[in-house]
Amino acid sequence: MRNNPYNNWATWGDDDPKPTITPKNRWAGWAALLRLPNLFTVPGDAMAGLTVAALMAGRDLPMTWYLLAIGGAALCFYVFGLLVNDLADFNEDALMRPERPLPAGLVLPGMVISVMLLLPMAGLGLAWLVSTKALGVAIILLPLVVMYNLLSKHVTVLACVNMGACRAVAFLLGVAPTEWLGIPGLLALAWGAYIALVTLVARGDEQTAEFGSTAWWLVIPSVALAGGVNALAWYLPGVPPPLRNVGVPLLTLAFLLGVVFAARRLRGRVVPAQNRAVIGDWLRCLIPLQAACLFLSPRTVGLAVVVLCGWSLSLYFGRRYSAS
Repeated sequence: MRNNPYNNWATWGDDDPKPTITPKNRWAGWAALLRLPNLFTVPGDAMAGLTVAALMAGRDLPMTWYLLAIGGAALCFYVFGLLVNDLADFNEDALMRPERPLPAGLVLPGMVISVMLLLPMAGLGLAWLVSTKALGVAIILLPLVVMYNLLSKHVTVLACVNMGACRAVAFLLGVAPTEWLGIPGLLALAWGAYIALVTLVARGDEQTAEFGSTAWWLVIPSVALAGGVNALAWYLPGVPPPLRNVGVPLLTLAFLLGVVFAARRLRGRVVPAQNRAVIGDWLRCLIPLQAACLFLSPRTVGLAVVVLCGWSLSLYFGRRYSAS
């Protein structure tokens, strides 16, 4: 570990050269710690779920700031999970992945702990601003996040199910539990299955591996999600023809094509860097699907465009920072 120029300064001798940490390095460290490309794929889950639930129930759509608040809450819980993960893996990373931001000294553990403690409170506060029902769902989501990072991630099956459950509940973050058995719940189930399979492939991101047909299993929940959103576009009253006939089909098609093209890159023996790139692509594919859900109402088209901008940003930062 002495060969790593940023490794734990406290263990160095007086004669060892001390690395220079610049603000740019700090930024890069935080960006890597938070898997920056992935962050743009998270808020749209909760915004899409809340929009679908409101339309299915025949309620007026929440104001834009409510949708932004529920998306912000989902993002807070996601980032909280990332920080818990790296703090829990500090000793392992110091031995196996010393280039990670914490063991490399690019970010300070005290600062990470401080941010980590603030994020659940921020997430719960934002959920409470939306509704007490959203707060109740947030209270369910929080232990799922902790459970994944401290317990279930060490067992493949449990890790996949737990991670899928986290993103499914994030989709339902603004949805009352009484509505989970309807269409929003079915979409959340397929959403969670999609993420569970992505997690399964991501388990092989540290060694060269062959995935065979595993990568193609992802097509099943993908088709279910795309078909479900298109069916909603035809079922729900008040969806303008341009959105129903053009906008939603094009966005869901982009989602499906992204999934398939990424899966094709996992043929044969796959090196870790290629695996991580595919994981990033699959997570990024959720963005047009989220936008398609927002396209179900003309009132949320502007927000859908904002969500779609996240795709470009995720792609840009994905060339610099790993998604897995």
